[in-house]
Amino acid sequence: MRGKVYPKGTISVYRDKDDLTVLPVKGVKVRCRRFVKYSTTYTDEYGYYVMDSKFNGEPHYSLVFDNCKDFDIWGNWGPIARANHKMGKASKAGLTDTILADSKAWKWAVINNAGYDYYTMCEQTGISKPHSKTKILVMKGMENSSAGMYRRIN
Repeated sequence: MRGKVYPKGTISVYRDKDDLTVLPVKGVKVRCRRFVKYSTTYTDEYGYYVMDSKFNGEPHYSLVFDNCKDFDIWGNWGPIARANHKMGKASKAGLTDTILADSKAWKWAVINNAGYDYYTMCEQTGISKPHSKTKILVMKGMENSSAGMYRRIN
């Protein structure tokens, strides 16, 4: 492909290691960067994205678990930074990728989808959504979970 193009593709995730059903990763931020130039966009409900900027070379692709529904998944560095899944350098035309069940990003993608679906259900039924800028912390090796909302305690 010659010249500059808008990268596009689809990001998906396996349901689990025993069920290889492929599900879209919904509302997650996709980031492309090449040297000092970068562009971000969000996947839609089908996991599809199109960048706002054109690239003339192979950019590096990453998923930043900052959802368009106004919540974040935190994981790489605990409460210091959002979970970030580096997908590597790929074609300037785009990247289509499926997150495998044994990837460290698998939990982030599945939790992201659950949050996206919950927020969508709230919007459709009139249920109050959680506070804006909700941060979901996913800790390595944890099987159980809870939602500490220390700033919201009266």
